[in-house]
Amino acid sequence: MHDIYLYGSTLVTDSFILEGEFPQKNQYAEFTEHHCTIGGETGICLAILSEYGIRVKADGYHLGTYTAPKLFEYFKGRSVDLSAMTVRDDFEGFHDYVLIDRINNTRNCFGPFGTLPRIMDHPYNMPIESDIADVKCAAIDPFLPDAAEATAKYAVKYKVPYITIDCRYDSYLAENCAVAAISEEFLSSEFQGENPEQLMKEYMKRGDGLYIFTFGSHEVIYGRKGKISRYEPFHVKALSTLGAGDTFKCGCIYAYYSGMSDEEIVAFACAIAGVACSVYPLADNLPTLKQIQELLDTRKK
Repeated sequence: MHDIYLYGSTLVTDSFILEGEFPQKNQYAEFTEHHCTIGGETGICLAILSEYGIRVKADGYHLGTYTAPKLFEYFKGRSVDLSAMTVRDDFEGFHDYVLIDRINNTRNCFGPFGTLPRIMDHPYNMPIESDIADVKCAAIDPFLPDAAEATAKYAVKYKVPYITIDCRYDSYLAENCAVAAISEEFLSSEFQGENPEQLMKEYMKRGDGLYIFTFGSHEVIYGRKGKISRYEPFHVKALSTLGAGDTFKCGCIYAYYSGMSDEEIVAFACAIAGVACSVYPLADNLPTLKQIQELLDTRKK
């Protein structure tokens, strides 16, 4: 039995800290650190939620010859159920590379997430209805549209609230969610030049959930049922922003699961993302509830 069901990207990430700035074309660059860890919007959430004693079950991308051994080893002994996930021997699995430039506080990600679904025969599972029927809440990554919508429809069928990310206001995912965290990267790509407050109204007009727009280190905008509010994120000394969005999503899941108010959900998500930015590599230094509370407490002083 599991408490939370998560559908989406569980993978392996190779990350590199560059000695200098990200190189120009045809230039050489040195890296000073290299770590191979679990990753993905779902993978990071599985790791953190299990640290907090929550029983979680995952499905989504197929695992392969490179990713499966590393993921099973990392999650061994944790309250993480990977039994629904398919392991294949004809590819290495979903695996990305991230180059981190600490001088400019940027990162560049390279992966096969668009290519593999085009060239392979359905390298991901469709959700299993019974996995979703009895959970307290679910979390859905939007990157595999047919599977994401199927997961959301099962959640609606069984009245299971779900948290999602980066989806358009006219999507089934956004219209029926409990919480949706939408990143600046997604907004600027899908709605270039449009006013964030007007976009927030479009989301709220179509759904009753809590909608959250994030803008990196800048002010968060959030709203529900016509009311728009703002929250200043926590400013920390960042070692890496890799995983900041993943942990923000995780913060939304945990806070909603714990029965927090809208403002508390946003504050908790901002705090866990702040803690995540202050460590590297994230998968080996997962944010603790104590660290999150200490950061939240700085707002009371």
